[in-house]
Amino acid sequence: MNSKVRKINDNYIFNTGVGLITHNAVTKTFQRFLLQNSLGNYTLHAIRHTHASTLLANGLSIQYVSKRLGHSNIEITWRVYSHLLDDYKTTEDEKVTTILDNL
Repeated sequence: MNSKVRKINDNYIFNTGVGLITHNAVTKTFQRFLLQNSLGNYTLHAIRHTHASTLLANGLSIQYVSKRLGHSNIEITWRVYSHLLDDYKTTEDEKVTTILDNL
């Protein structure tokens, strides 16, 4: 191996073996894929947001989602997804009522 080529951490998803693939390259490839397959116009950020929303909708904790997204603190996650969490409050209230009714 050439001593001038720095070793890349194998934990990266977008690794060419020589360096990391740029965000711009991934975005362009993704947009081209969507266009070629008539799948609409989405951004990588929109997919990230959908992923987080889906996790929250399926009952995963905000703490888990926050860590998964790499947010520096849970407050960031709370601000972005609080509208979803408010929507789930009704469902949670119904669960509490059912539990208390069955005591």
